[in-house]
Amino acid sequence: MRVLSGSELFEESTRLILNATRFLRSVEASFPDDYVSLMACSHLWWYEGGEAVIQEGDSSGSVFLVVSGTVSVRSSKIGELAVIGAGEWLGDMSLFSARTRAADVHAESSVARLLMIPKNILQPTDKTLSDQFKRYIYESISQGIRWKLEQAKIKHPSPELNESLLRLSRLPARGGVEDFYQLLTEMAASLEAWNSYRESKSVAN
Repeated sequence: MRVLSGSELFEESTRLILNATRFLRSVEASFPDDYVSLMACSHLWWYEGGEAVIQEGDSSGSVFLVVSGTVSVRSSKIGELAVIGAGEWLGDMSLFSARTRAADVHAESSVARLLMIPKNILQPTDKTLSDQFKRYIYESISQGIRWKLEQAKIKHPSPELNESLLRLSRLPARGGVEDFYQLLTEMAASLEAWNSYRESKSVAN
């Protein structure tokens, strides 16, 4: 594993790698001050194929944005959960929960680069980043939560999952960052309940 941080993230060659993702390009264009603050706190992790990124049971002090390549997510109880690629979030549920990591993650492609963001700067009360930018990040993360809830609904229809999806579909265009964060926390709890159900069924089988 190789790690880049600080001034290295502002070197032109590194910026080209980072801004290959549409999300980071849009951040630099729309939130230039927040972009600088974000990079000052973050690290770019550089993995070769097969290397461990996260181990199940690890503490969860950060979230990741996959910048390039792919990583595989595998639970000891369920098996392979997903393959995540560039522009997608990894470990985003830890932003809304103090739980330890729920799965192992390994670099799937020959090279995988991930931007590690400390989750404390994404909390509603932290002042490192603007509220407008944090909401922008929450909205990006909410797309992944919505997809996961939709997959859960297909496999296990329930009134609770239907209600969660309905609430996500009604997210206001404007509103306080703390309210948005609280809603996503509730959605994450719904996903955790679904994952616990999957684990119990897997063990039973």
